[in-house]
Amino acid sequence: MRAATSKKKPTKKLRRPGFLGWLRDVAGNATTETVIMIPVFVIIWGGIAYTHQRYRKAINVGQLTRAHTWQHAFAACEGDGPGGSTTIGESPSDSSGFIGGAVDLLLAIAPGFSIDEIRGERSTSVDRPAVLGESTVNIQHSLTVMCNEPDRGDPTLFDAAWRLFF
Repeated sequence: MRAATSKKKPTKKLRRPGFLGWLRDVAGNATTETVIMIPVFVIIWGGIAYTHQRYRKAINVGQLTRAHTWQHAFAACEGDGPGGSTTIGESPSDSSGFIGGAVDLLLAIAPGFSIDEIRGERSTSVDRPAVLGESTVNIQHSLTVMCNEPDRGDPTLFDAAWRLFF
């Protein structure tokens, strides 16, 4: 009886001869994908972080502007503003919108009637990443409100009507 001989299978080569065989080579694909994807992930997450920071600052600027402006308006627009970097001043005469239209209507109906308006403004800036051009983006918020009437005690009806028009 003859002993069973085992034939060895030839090992497969990863590369095939020639240029097209080199293009079909699969060795190193995981490393190449990692090297390409890491910068892409850094850019994507950096953009998300920048967008989050920008909108967070915009919301904070709006909240602080509204809080400081309303605080000053509730105090009958008397005294200094609330401080900080919120600028409180007179409303510009060329303002349009609901408040400007309501004031114009009231002044047409009752010429002696006056309403004081104030405008609060606040601004900040956010640095852009180098990938987006590396500059600064300015964020600004403004609000125009009417002032409360100062506390004048308990006037009679005649005093209230007199102060309304004179």
